[in-house]
Amino acid sequence: MKLINEYFETAMDAWDMMQKTSGDEGAEWAERFERYFYEFIDELKKWWKTLQPKPTTIEEAVARFGFVQADPIRAPARAQDLTLRHRVERYRAGDLERFYPTLPIEEDFFVNYGFVPRAVQALLHPRSFCFCA
Repeated sequence: MKLINEYFETAMDAWDMMQKTSGDEGAEWAERFERYFYEFIDELKKWWKTLQPKPTTIEEAVARFGFVQADPIRAPARAQDLTLRHRVERYRAGDLERFYPTLPIEEDFFVNYGFVPRAVQALLHPRSFCFCA
């Protein structure tokens, strides 16, 4: 990230100098701006590739987060919809409730009310077995 910032700052400095000069000197600053701008873009692309891919399904999102807070109040929108709409491709408000019966998730309380994968729910509520005679 430091290198990205360095290339960006250098490119912007060259841009400022290019705006203040003309002729051959302006052309040199333009070339310098172009070089640092492309180095900035190349570093930004490298950084972008290191990020985790966006979940494509509700199931993947809930599994990755381990818990998605639910909110029955719709002002300004339900918490689960606000959380998932930016993280699941083609998510629409109400999709979690609409697809809930077919998903391997459960409603539960984990600090707040929400949705958890079944594996997380098993950890929250372990069953005790009694082998009494």
